[in-house]
Amino acid sequence: MSLFAWRRSGSPGGHSLVQLERRSRSFHAEGWEVVGDRGEAWVAHFRLRADAAWRTRSLTIEATDASGSRRTRLTADGAGSWLVDGQHRPELDGCLDVDLAAAPFTNTLPIRRLGLAEGEHAEIRAAWIDVPSLAPHAMEQRYTRLETGGALDRYEYRSLPSGRRYLLSVDDEGIVVEYEGLASRVFP
Repeated sequence: MSLFAWRRSGSPGGHSLVQLERRSRSFHAEGWEVVGDRGEAWVAHFRLRADAAWRTRSLTIEATDASGSRRTRLTADGAGSWLVDGQHRPELDGCLDVDLAAAPFTNTLPIRRLGLAEGEHAEIRAAWIDVPSLAPHAMEQRYTRLETGGALDRYEYRSLPSGRRYLLSVDDEGIVVEYEGLASRVFP
C-alpha cells in the first residue's frame, strides 16, 4: 500500500491525500480532498477501483459543502458503458477513465492505461466529475507524452472543449508529482 499527498496551488487552496493498493487483478484508491479559502470550502472522500489495465470500474464519492452532503456511485463495464447510481448514462458511453475535478491522482489512470511513448498522444473521453456538485459528464481530453527519462516524465494534458493545457510531471509509476497551476505532491 502506498500513500500520496498533494497541496493545491490553485485557488481555492487545499490538500489531497490518496492511499493506493495494488492487488493481483486490480488497483484500489481511497482519497480525500479538503479545500477551503476565498469563500469556498468543501471536503470530498472517494473510493475508486480500476482493473489490471487501469480502466476505471467503480467510483463512489461523497462531498460536503455549505449546501449540504451528497453521494454518487459510478460503475463501468470496462468497455465504455456507465451506470450512475444504478442508471445507465448513455452520454458517458465510450469513457474508460474517470477524472475527478479536484484530484491530481485521477490523471494517473489514463497515463498508466495508455502507455504512450515519447512524442505520442491519445485523445480520450473521460467521465469528468465536478466537485463538490458531483455532476458527471463526458469530457474529451488529450494526453501527450513530452519527455521520458531523468527523474520525472512529462505529459501535456489538454481539455479539448476548453482548449486549456496543463503540464504534468509524473514519477516512474505514472503518479502525478506536479500538476501545473493546480497541485504539487508533498509526500513522498
